[in-house]
Amino acid sequence: QLLTKIGVAQGREAHPAAPYGALITHGMVLDENGRKMSKSLGNILSPRTILYGGQDLKKEPAYGLEVLRLWAATVESGKDTPIGPTVLAQ
Repeated sequence: QLLTKIGVAQGREAHPAAPYGALITHGMVLDENGRKMSKSLGNILSPRTILYGGQDLKKEPAYGLEVLRLWAATVESGKDTPIGPTVLAQ
């Protein structure tokens, strides 16, 4: 939206400006090794798995909704954030 607004406004306005006053961005969700989570890499951790556990509950235990909420509440919105079994267990 920002690039479109400035691109369209350049011909009509002397000083094109953003259509909003502030912009909040978020970081990427990373695995525990610091790599971006991706289907092609196969390192995605499903929220359903966090809530209810995986096929093998010893390897992928159920942490429940409150742990997922706590993790989300402690994330700094503008930074890349790791998640995985070690992070959730803490």
